Amino acid sequence: MLAYEMALAEAKIALGSARRKLAGFPLPDGGSINYDGGDLVTEGEKAKDEIVEKAISYGEPLGMWQWAILPLVALAELAQNLA
Repeated sequence: MLAYEMALAEAKIALGSARRKLAGFPLPDGGSINYDGGDLVTEGEKAKDEIVEKAISYGEPLGMWQWAILPLVALAELAQNLA
């Protein structure tokens, strides 16, 4: 569930960044586009901070070196099972 929430927060940040770039873009009728890009970026960053806090409260996350080694261990076990 945390991975989904983090992906949603990252999507909000990406969409907000794109909308911020288009803000003020002139239209043919003389108006301009007004998007809520800054609000989306702020909302996404706030959500990311809350998700990180929630993940830390669930328990100590694995260190970076463990995330790098775990796939290699799983690959070695798979190779042994196939042999």
